[in-house]
Amino acid sequence: MTDVRNVIVNWAKWAVNHKAQIHYSMGADRSEALKKPGVLPMTADCSFIIEDYYYWAGAPDPSKNSYASWDYTGTLIKGGTLIKDITKVLPGDILIVGPDDGDHAMLVVANDGKDPLCVSHGQESDPSLVHASQDHRQPHRYFRYDTTAVRTIHYPPTTPPTTPPSKN
Repeated sequence: MTDVRNVIVNWAKWAVNHKAQIHYSMGADRSEALKKPGVLPMTADCSFIIEDYYYWAGAPDPSKNSYASWDYTGTLIKGGTLIKDITKVLPGDILIVGPDDGDHAMLVVANDGKDPLCVSHGQESDPSLVHASQDHRQPHRYFRYDTTAVRTIHYPPTTPPTTPPSKN
């Protein structure tokens, strides 16, 4: 069985490198990129872009809803296993900030044991690399998900980000 945790992380890093062509929306269009790995431009919100990374990498749905278009931060919480020790957080785990069903979800891409580096897609100028400590909403909760490939693994394109043509 193939673990695709690193592929998930590489998709998140790919998204940061292509942020000019990735838009933010909480509307119905946020799930349209799911079955189009690496196709730009694309639109997503904080939770669905994470679902995209997992799907594209061939992993099971972290929300455990067969990648339903209505998945959101709260369903990510319900689908994961809480990690109580920050030193045990791995790249590919998900940080949920805020109480109850959460206000925001980010994908962990590196962890020094104190302040994980994450990819956040919470506004139009994202996805961006941020440290967990930069989001002051509390609580910070980390969750782990199954990262064993269950379908075709798609790897991020290795081509550099494309620049939109100038209007000249």
